[in-house]
Amino acid sequence: MTGALKIADFGLARAFSIPMKKYTHEVVTLWYRAPEILLGQEVYSPPVDIWSVGAIFAEMVTKKALFPGDSEIDQLYRIFRYDFSTPLGSMLCYDPETRISAKEALRHPYFDDVDSEYM
Repeated sequence: MTGALKIADFGLARAFSIPMKKYTHEVVTLWYRAPEILLGQEVYSPPVDIWSVGAIFAEMVTKKALFPGDSEIDQLYRIFRYDFSTPLGSMLCYDPETRISAKEALRHPYFDDVDSEYM
């Protein structure tokens, strides 16, 4: 296992465009779906992907799903009960406007020892 995050299965993917379009909430596998989508947001942007990467990153570290909900309601329940004071908190902020960007995340000291070839 290399610890590399590889993105695959674009079956529920959406194209990003400006101006932003309205979308349905049927995007992203339930366990990695950002709360704004679960709450019915129809216009969303890259912060939904940062949420997903944060949830996947936590799963890579703990070897178990962070929010293994079995329905949208259960998923929200698990998200709202979670203690976001962990280092992943900046990726898993409820408010997409305050969620860290991919560039900001890669500048985090956690990644200082990672070879830039892999980033």
